[in-house]
Amino acid sequence: GGLDLTRRVDWSVGVRLQPGCSSIFFDIFLYNRSSLAVNYSWWLNASIPPSTNLEYTNGTSEVRAHYLGRREHLGEPVSWPLHENQDFRWYIQCKEPTSLFQLAGDERWFGYYRHDQDEGVVRLGSAADAPGLKFWNTGQSEEGYLFGKGMTYNGRYSNTELQSGRPETQMDYGILPAHQSLRWTEIWRPVWGLGGLTAASEAIAIHLLPDGEGSTLRLLGDRSYTDCTRSEEHTSELQSR
Repeated sequence: GGLDLTRRVDWSVGVRLQPGCSSIFFDIFLYNRSSLAVNYSWWLNASIPPSTNLEYTNGTSEVRAHYLGRREHLGEPVSWPLHENQDFRWYIQCKEPTSLFQLAGDERWFGYYRHDQDEGVVRLGSAADAPGLKFWNTGQSEEGYLFGKGMTYNGRYSNTELQSGRPETQMDYGILPAHQSLRWTEIWRPVWGLGGLTAASEAIAIHLLPDGEGSTLRLLGDRSYTDCTRSEEHTSELQSR
């Protein structure tokens, strides 16, 4: 923890683990020690190992632009994942600096999946507590590679991150009244062996693999559930109404 000297806001982050659980819990606390209301912005940034097989995943169909090469798109809604013949799910598709915020009201999970290593990370949290979710990629360009060299790898890779916090975007600020505090918890969890990431909750990560006329559903829990029962239902015919 410490003190934000620009706003006189105390902050602390507690990191918790639970026995038998793969999740990491981040407990965040902000306190305005001054006698005046102040604006604030708080974000956790997690660097991602770059790869041409890296996929960004979330539960939305629309995002808000921060960067799309330049800032003339600042604040504009953008369809996800396809926009102007560009598939933003893929690290290698971000040719220029790309910064996208997931809009409030959607599912509060997002993450990434490294298909070459069959593993990734998912972040979960309350929309009321920490609505901000952002993908950041410095772009597949010489400028982007300079970011990557300085922040992650010595090779020709762009820097890429998951960022989460509040308020909803980094174009905005929240207001913290005098002598008031904020608390919330974010959950970050590794996932693996799924072949991808379709959806996630606090208890489970899911990947649905279409396969011709059928499909395969893979599940990964955050812990071992020894007292649960699995039931399966197979339908051979689909009826339309």
